[in-house]
Amino acid sequence: MTISPDGKNLAFVEGPDKHSKLSHILLLPTDGSQPRVLAEGMINGYWLLQWTPDGESLLFFIHRTKELWRPSFPTGELSFVSRLPTEPNAGRISPDGRHFSYTLAGYVSEVWALENFLPEVSARR
Repeated sequence: MTISPDGKNLAFVEGPDKHSKLSHILLLPTDGSQPRVLAEGMINGYWLLQWTPDGESLLFFIHRTKELWRPSFPTGELSFVSRLPTEPNAGRISPDGRHFSYTLAGYVSEVWALENFLPEVSARR
């Protein structure tokens, strides 16, 4: 479970229940309005929910495929980010949103850097 940088949304993984046989990631507005599903049915086992600094999207890891994905909140579109060599223990997005670092759950003698995986930031009025 993780709260957005502006405190307006909470994202969390909900397991299979009477409404769905699949795990899904829910976005729950803190103002009490209706929650919505951000990702569902890709594969059971979502990990590593991490908000982007602008609060516009979230990174999540799919355990079985070792893939990192990003849903966009305004559009609901899912974007593939990268396939990781193994399961991450933890991860963080840099404050400028340009880099993602993570630790791995096992021995890997490599260093990986993900750059330019977020959309360009537009000027806000």
